[in-house]
Amino acid sequence: MFERALALDPDYAHAHAGLSFSHNRDMLLQFTDDREASGAWAVQSARRAVVLDNNDSFAHLMLAIAYMWPGKFDLAIAEAESAARLNPNSAFARAVLGTALDNAGRSAEGLAHIETSLRLNPRDPQNHIHLNILARTYLNTRNYEAAAEWSRKAIEHRSDYPHAHYLLASSLGHLGRLDEARAALSECERIQPGFVERRLTWQPYKDPADNEHIHDGVLKARAPG
Repeated sequence: MFERALALDPDYAHAHAGLSFSHNRDMLLQFTDDREASGAWAVQSARRAVVLDNNDSFAHLMLAIAYMWPGKFDLAIAEAESAARLNPNSAFARAVLGTALDNAGRSAEGLAHIETSLRLNPRDPQNHIHLNILARTYLNTRNYEAAAEWSRKAIEHRSDYPHAHYLLASSLGHLGRLDEARAALSECERIQPGFVERRLTWQPYKDPADNEHIHDGVLKARAPG
């Protein structure tokens, strides 16, 4: 439908931003068989939207998300800051800015923006994602109790969200609560068979040590006990 809108008006910035949103969503939800192509379309469409309307907060927001997939975190932060400046009350912009800061290793800075996002829109149907990002950010600051608490809150919002169970397992693994961690991993596999094995290659952070840290908690839970 966005492509049909652009066929009618090729200079419609919001339709370009919407097309980028669609590709970003495909990557987030693993609905694409060609992540490289989807990522390229997400960046290209968002860039075009920004060129056509530099005052569109949503366009900058989509470009921020598109830049995060290939690990261009400095560019993502700059675009997310623009999105938040143009629309200070956008919970989505705050969440993306916090995520980009966390991915870049600036997790302590990211926490405030993600918490602000949740305050701005406490009833967002997508808050299980934002709560999970907050859990991951706490995990990266090595605050395992808070990470476990926010993972559980994400699960309360959506119990079939395997990403939250994975972070809960990692947090509990680092805390040495291995039976609980194993239960969280079992729930991951029940929800989405094969998820844990695939997730062990996940690399959201700029610093490889931070990526290893997430998975180390899970590996502790998987170790023979």
